Amino acid sequence: MSPPSASSEVHLLQAALSVTAQPLLAGIEHLSSVDSTNNYLLAAAETGQASGSVCLADYQSAGRGRRGRQWVSPPGGNLYLSVLWRYPSPPPHLASLSIATGLAVARTLRDLGVVAIQLKWPNDVIWYGRKLGGLLLETRSGSECVVVAGIGLNLRMPPQQAGIDQPWTDLTTILDTSCPPRPLLVAELLNRLLPLYHHYPQYREDCAAAWAEFDALADQPVCIDDQGQTLEGIARGVDQAGQLRVATAQGLRIFNSGEVTVRSVV
Repeated sequence: MSPPSASSEVHLLQAALSVTAQPLLAGIEHLSSVDSTNNYLLAAAETGQASGSVCLADYQSAGRGRRGRQWVSPPGGNLYLSVLWRYPSPPPHLASLSIATGLAVARTLRDLGVVAIQLKWPNDVIWYGRKLGGLLLETRSGSECVVVAGIGLNLRMPPQQAGIDQPWTDLTTILDTSCPPRPLLVAELLNRLLPLYHHYPQYREDCAAAWAEFDALADQPVCIDDQGQTLEGIARGVDQAGQLRVATAQGLRIFNSGEVTVRSVV
């Protein structure tokens, strides 16, 4: 069966939105190719693009992760998705919005049948130690605060994929024939994300407790590279602001950014 066209994919997606999410979707653009879906919406925001605007792409020529890293984005069946939302002022504890986005993605995948789904702080989606996807939230502030949330998920990756320096997997491998078509997966994600962004921060949940359910680093020995300085300790979850808690020899430390690796124990 040939893949659905861009117009039919958007139609299928919109038809699968919940009655709660439908009125929050300002519009969706399905692009065959773009440098980055986040870049596209950040640029569109400067010309007045509305809250609830969504960009979905088949291919990214310059997809990126945190700290400017390249996000490998082969053309075809993967998911490259960004959502734009506007706030009158920067929401308090903006890092917790990233945590909430990760939780929405993990819960969506769990509901679709992905068992043992985990989140590695701050933005990786993990399945049995293999990377399934990632998140990148970016903001622009002026007269109001613009948030663009980017989500990348591996759906059907080519068996030999150059440029990825860590173990990875894809949703088709995990779910086999029960893997949903991309438009239905996007709809399920938006059914959680659009209400989340609309109500945030009024209905911000206890992200520390919620994160613990999916925490890939829980009680693991970790190394933190924070602005060129390396620190070792034991990961102790996140706080209410979405920051990583690490027990060190000098006491509990809190990190709102940094590169985290699990330390090997000999």
